[in-house]
Amino acid sequence: MNVHDIAAVLERLAPSGLAYEWDRVGLSIGDPNAPVDKVLVALTVTRGALDAARQAGADLIVSHHPVIWRPLDALRTNDPETRLCLDLVAAGIACYAVHTNLDVAPRGINAVLARRLGLGSCEPLLHAPQATLVKLVTFVPKEHVAAVREAVCGAGAGTIGDYTCCTFASPGVGTFLPGADAQPYTGQRGELYQEKELRFETVVAKARLGAVVKALIDAHPYEEVAYDVLSLANPDAAVGLGMRGELDAEMTLEGFARRACDALELPHVR
Repeated sequence: MNVHDIAAVLERLAPSGLAYEWDRVGLSIGDPNAPVDKVLVALTVTRGALDAARQAGADLIVSHHPVIWRPLDALRTNDPETRLCLDLVAAGIACYAVHTNLDVAPRGINAVLARRLGLGSCEPLLHAPQATLVKLVTFVPKEHVAAVREAVCGAGAGTIGDYTCCTFASPGVGTFLPGADAQPYTGQRGELYQEKELRFETVVAKARLGAVVKALIDAHPYEEVAYDVLSLANPDAAVGLGMRGELDAEMTLEGFARRACDALELPHVR
Protein backbone atom coordinates (compact mmCIF):
# COMPACT_ATOMS: atom_id res chain seq x y z
CA MET A 1 0.00 0.00 0.00
CA ASN A 2 1.26 3.50 -0.77
CA VAL A 3 0.29 7.09 0.05
CA HIS A 4 -1.93 7.30 -3.03
CA ASP A 5 -3.93 4.22 -1.97
CA ILE A 6 -4.70 5.73 1.44
CA ALA A 7 -5.49 9.11 -0.13
CA ALA A 8 -8.02 7.37 -2.40
CA VAL A 9 -9.82 5.92 0.63
CA LEU A 10 -9.92 9.33 2.31
CA GLU A 11 -11.13 10.92 -0.92
CA ARG A 12 -14.10 8.54 -0.99
CA LEU A 13 -14.94 9.39 2.62
CA ALA A 14 -14.42 13.15 2.31
CA PRO A 15 -13.90 14.33 -1.29
CA SER A 16 -11.49 17.25 -1.53
CA GLY A 17 -14.08 19.06 -3.67
CA LEU A 18 -16.19 19.50 -0.52
CA ALA A 19 -13.52 21.64 1.17
CA TYR A 20 -14.04 25.40 1.39
CA GLU A 21 -12.09 27.45 -1.16
CA TRP A 22 -9.71 28.84 1.46
CA ASP A 23 -8.78 25.43 2.82
CA ARG A 24 -5.58 23.46 2.15
CA VAL A 25 -6.58 19.80 2.08
CA GLY A 26 -4.94 16.75 0.60
CA LEU A 27 -1.30 15.73 0.36
CA SER A 28 0.93 18.62 1.38
CA ILE A 29 4.21 16.79 2.02
CA GLY A 30 5.51 13.55 0.55
CA ASP A 31 5.57 11.29 -2.48
CA PRO A 32 2.17 9.85 -3.55
CA ASN A 33 3.92 6.63 -4.60
CA ALA A 34 5.86 6.16 -1.36
CA PRO A 35 5.06 2.88 0.45
CA VAL A 36 3.19 3.08 3.76
CA ASP A 37 3.37 0.52 6.57
CA LYS A 38 2.08 2.64 9.47
CA VAL A 39 -0.13 5.73 9.74
CA LEU A 40 -0.31 8.23 12.59
CA VAL A 41 -3.57 10.17 13.04
CA ALA A 42 -3.36 13.64 14.59
CA LEU A 43 -5.52 16.70 15.05
CA THR A 44 -2.59 18.98 14.17
CA VAL A 45 0.88 18.18 12.84
CA THR A 46 3.07 19.45 15.67
CA ARG A 47 6.61 18.71 16.76
CA GLY A 48 5.11 16.19 19.18
CA ALA A 49 3.21 14.50 16.33
CA LEU A 50 6.42 14.25 14.32
CA ASP A 51 8.27 12.72 17.29
CA ALA A 52 5.42 10.24 17.84
CA ALA A 53 5.44 9.30 14.15
CA ARG A 54 9.19 8.69 14.24
CA GLN A 55 8.90 6.56 17.40
CA ALA A 56 6.06 4.51 15.91
CA GLY A 57 7.80 4.10 12.56
CA ALA A 58 4.91 5.80 10.75
CA ASP A 59 5.33 6.75 7.09
CA LEU A 60 2.25 9.00 6.90
CA ILE A 61 0.49 11.45 9.19
CA VAL A 62 -3.20 11.98 8.49
CA SER A 63 -4.27 15.17 10.22
CA HIS A 64 -7.38 17.30 10.50
CA HIS A 65 -5.53 20.61 10.25
CA PRO A 66 -3.23 21.16 7.24
CA VAL A 67 0.47 21.26 8.11
CA ILE A 68 1.00 24.05 5.54
CA TRP A 69 -1.68 26.66 6.07
CA ARG A 70 -0.25 29.72 4.35
CA PRO A 71 2.13 29.79 1.37
CA LEU A 72 5.75 29.46 2.43
CA ASP A 73 7.97 32.22 1.05
CA ALA A 74 11.18 30.74 2.43
CA LEU A 75 12.55 27.48 3.86
CA ARG A 76 14.61 28.51 6.87
CA THR A 77 15.68 26.26 9.71
CA ASN A 78 15.31 29.11 12.22
CA ASP A 79 11.56 29.37 11.51
CA PRO A 80 9.54 26.81 13.55
CA GLU A 81 6.93 26.24 10.85
CA THR A 82 9.33 25.68 7.99
CA ARG A 83 11.73 23.71 10.22
CA LEU A 84 8.89 21.29 10.98
CA CYS A 85 8.19 20.82 7.26
CA LEU A 86 11.90 20.30 6.52
CA ASP A 87 12.17 17.73 9.31
CA LEU A 88 9.13 15.87 7.98
CA VAL A 89 10.68 15.71 4.52
CA ALA A 90 14.03 14.59 5.98
CA ALA A 91 12.27 11.85 7.96
CA GLY A 92 10.40 10.66 4.88
CA ILE A 93 7.03 11.18 6.56
CA ALA A 94 4.18 12.27 4.30
CA CYS A 95 1.34 14.52 5.51
CA TYR A 96 -2.26 14.40 4.33
CA ALA A 97 -5.03 16.66 5.68
CA VAL A 98 -8.80 16.18 5.71
CA HIS A 99 -10.18 19.42 7.14
CA THR A 100 -13.38 21.20 6.11
CA ASN A 101 -14.15 18.42 3.62
CA LEU A 102 -14.37 16.03 6.59
CA ASP A 103 -16.35 18.61 8.58
CA VAL A 104 -19.13 18.74 5.97
CA ALA A 105 -19.02 15.18 4.57
CA PRO A 106 -22.20 13.11 5.10
CA ARG A 107 -20.13 10.39 6.81
CA GLY A 108 -17.69 12.82 8.40
CA ILE A 109 -16.92 13.96 11.93
CA ASN A 110 -20.35 15.33 12.81
CA ALA A 111 -22.18 12.28 11.49
CA VAL A 112 -19.96 9.97 13.56
CA LEU A 113 -20.48 12.06 16.72
CA ALA A 114 -24.25 12.14 16.18
CA ARG A 115 -24.38 8.37 15.71
CA ARG A 116 -22.29 7.69 18.82
CA LEU A 117 -24.54 10.02 20.81
CA GLY A 118 -27.59 8.09 19.65
CA LEU A 119 -29.20 10.89 17.64
CA GLY A 120 -31.79 10.12 14.97
CA SER A 121 -33.32 12.08 12.07
CA CYS A 122 -30.07 14.01 11.67
CA GLU A 123 -29.47 16.88 9.28
CA PRO A 124 -26.75 19.54 8.94
CA LEU A 125 -27.07 22.81 10.85
CA LEU A 126 -25.71 24.81 7.93
CA HIS A 127 -25.64 23.59 4.34
CA ALA A 128 -22.32 23.93 2.51
CA PRO A 129 -22.61 26.18 -0.58
CA GLN A 130 -19.84 24.27 -2.37
CA ALA A 131 -21.83 21.01 -2.17
CA THR A 132 -23.61 21.15 -5.53
CA LEU A 133 -25.28 18.35 -7.43
CA VAL A 134 -25.11 17.45 -11.11
CA LYS A 135 -27.17 15.04 -13.18
CA LEU A 136 -25.34 12.35 -15.11
CA VAL A 137 -27.09 11.01 -18.20
CA THR A 138 -25.84 8.16 -20.37
CA PHE A 139 -27.23 5.64 -22.86
CA VAL A 140 -26.84 1.93 -22.24
CA PRO A 141 -27.93 -1.32 -23.91
CA LYS A 142 -30.66 -2.83 -21.74
CA GLU A 143 -28.65 -5.92 -20.81
CA HIS A 144 -25.87 -3.76 -19.33
CA VAL A 145 -27.95 -1.33 -17.28
CA ALA A 146 -27.65 -3.34 -14.06
CA ALA A 147 -23.84 -3.42 -14.31
CA VAL A 148 -23.65 0.31 -15.03
CA ARG A 149 -26.03 1.10 -12.15
CA GLU A 150 -23.99 -0.98 -9.73
CA ALA A 151 -20.76 0.69 -10.86
CA VAL A 152 -21.84 4.34 -10.72
CA CYS A 153 -23.80 3.95 -7.49
CA GLY A 154 -20.87 2.09 -5.96
CA ALA A 155 -18.72 5.12 -6.82
CA GLY A 156 -21.10 7.48 -5.00
CA ALA A 157 -23.86 8.38 -7.47
CA GLY A 158 -27.58 8.14 -6.82
CA THR A 159 -27.77 9.26 -3.20
CA ILE A 160 -30.76 11.39 -2.16
CA GLY A 161 -31.12 11.77 1.60
CA ASP A 162 -31.43 8.35 3.20
CA TYR A 163 -31.93 6.65 -0.19
CA THR A 164 -29.17 5.21 -2.37
CA CYS A 165 -29.12 3.78 -5.91
CA CYS A 166 -31.63 6.43 -7.06
CA THR A 167 -31.71 6.20 -10.86
CA PHE A 168 -34.15 6.44 -13.76
CA ALA A 169 -34.17 4.73 -17.15
CA SER A 170 -36.36 5.26 -20.23
CA PRO A 171 -36.22 3.40 -23.58
CA GLY A 172 -35.07 4.81 -26.90
CA VAL A 173 -33.02 4.07 -29.98
CA GLY A 174 -29.41 5.16 -30.43
CA THR A 175 -27.62 5.41 -33.78
CA PHE A 176 -23.94 5.43 -34.63
CA LEU A 177 -21.65 4.86 -37.59
CA PRO A 178 -18.31 3.26 -36.62
CA GLY A 179 -15.26 4.74 -38.36
CA ALA A 180 -12.50 2.81 -40.10
CA ASP A 181 -10.38 2.54 -36.93
CA ALA A 182 -13.27 1.89 -34.53
CA GLN A 183 -13.64 -1.30 -32.51
CA PRO A 184 -17.45 -1.31 -32.05
CA TYR A 185 -19.11 -3.39 -29.36
CA THR A 186 -21.88 -4.07 -31.89
CA GLY A 187 -22.45 -3.09 -35.53
CA GLN A 188 -20.01 -2.91 -38.44
CA ARG A 189 -17.48 -0.30 -39.50
CA GLY A 190 -18.82 2.04 -42.16
CA GLU A 191 -22.47 1.07 -41.59
CA LEU A 192 -25.07 3.14 -39.75
CA TYR A 193 -26.31 1.05 -36.85
CA GLN A 194 -29.36 1.33 -34.60
CA GLU A 195 -29.38 -0.04 -31.07
CA LYS A 196 -32.21 -0.22 -28.55
CA GLU A 197 -30.87 1.56 -25.50
CA LEU A 198 -32.03 2.94 -22.18
CA ARG A 199 -31.46 6.56 -21.27
CA PHE A 200 -30.00 6.11 -17.79
CA GLU A 201 -29.76 9.07 -15.42
CA THR A 202 -28.85 9.73 -11.82
CA VAL A 203 -27.70 12.53 -9.51
CA VAL A 204 -24.10 12.93 -8.41
CA ALA A 205 -22.41 15.18 -5.89
CA LYS A 206 -20.08 17.34 -8.00
CA ALA A 207 -17.19 16.45 -5.71
CA ARG A 208 -17.62 12.76 -6.65
CA LEU A 209 -18.15 13.29 -10.39
CA GLY A 210 -14.66 12.25 -11.49
CA ALA A 211 -14.83 8.89 -9.72
CA VAL A 212 -18.38 8.25 -10.95
CA VAL A 213 -17.53 9.01 -14.60
CA LYS A 214 -14.53 6.68 -14.39
CA ALA A 215 -16.77 3.92 -12.98
CA LEU A 216 -19.27 4.54 -15.79
CA ILE A 217 -16.63 4.26 -18.52
CA ASP A 218 -15.14 1.13 -16.97
CA ALA A 219 -18.54 -0.61 -16.74
CA HIS A 220 -20.05 0.53 -20.05
CA PRO A 221 -19.66 -1.90 -22.98
CA TYR A 222 -19.16 0.76 -25.67
CA GLU A 223 -15.74 1.84 -26.93
CA GLU A 224 -16.84 5.50 -26.82
CA VAL A 225 -19.26 6.24 -23.99
CA ALA A 226 -21.76 9.05 -24.62
CA TYR A 227 -22.74 10.90 -21.46
CA ASP A 228 -23.99 14.32 -20.39
CA VAL A 229 -23.30 16.20 -17.17
CA LEU A 230 -26.02 18.73 -16.35
CA SER A 231 -25.75 21.43 -13.69
CA LEU A 232 -28.50 21.46 -11.08
CA ALA A 233 -29.72 24.18 -8.74
CA ASN A 234 -30.52 21.61 -6.05
CA PRO A 235 -28.23 21.75 -3.00
CA ASP A 236 -26.90 18.50 -1.59
CA ALA A 237 -28.97 18.44 1.59
CA ALA A 238 -26.76 15.81 3.23
CA VAL A 239 -23.63 17.98 3.15
CA GLY A 240 -23.05 20.76 5.67
CA LEU A 241 -21.52 21.95 8.91
CA GLY A 242 -22.69 20.73 12.30
CA MET A 243 -25.47 18.24 12.93
CA ARG A 244 -28.79 18.31 14.70
CA GLY A 245 -30.92 15.33 15.54
CA GLU A 246 -33.45 13.84 17.91
CA LEU A 247 -32.81 11.89 21.11
CA ASP A 248 -34.54 8.57 21.58
CA ALA A 249 -35.99 9.79 24.88
CA GLU A 250 -36.37 13.01 26.83
CA MET A 251 -33.52 13.63 29.29
CA THR A 252 -31.95 16.33 31.40
CA LEU A 253 -28.78 18.16 30.39
CA GLU A 254 -26.94 16.25 33.12
CA GLY A 255 -28.25 12.98 31.74
CA PHE A 256 -27.11 13.89 28.24
CA ALA A 257 -23.68 14.86 29.57
CA ARG A 258 -23.38 11.41 31.15
CA ARG A 259 -24.41 9.80 27.87
CA ALA A 260 -21.78 11.84 25.99
CA CYS A 261 -19.08 10.80 28.47
CA ASP A 262 -20.00 7.14 28.13
CA ALA A 263 -20.35 7.23 24.34
CA LEU A 264 -17.11 9.12 23.75
CA GLU A 265 -15.17 7.47 26.61
CA LEU A 266 -14.40 10.81 28.25
CA PRO A 267 -13.96 11.65 31.95
CA HIS A 268 -16.01 14.84 31.54
CA VAL A 269 -17.56 17.16 28.97
CA ARG A 270 -18.16 20.89 29.02
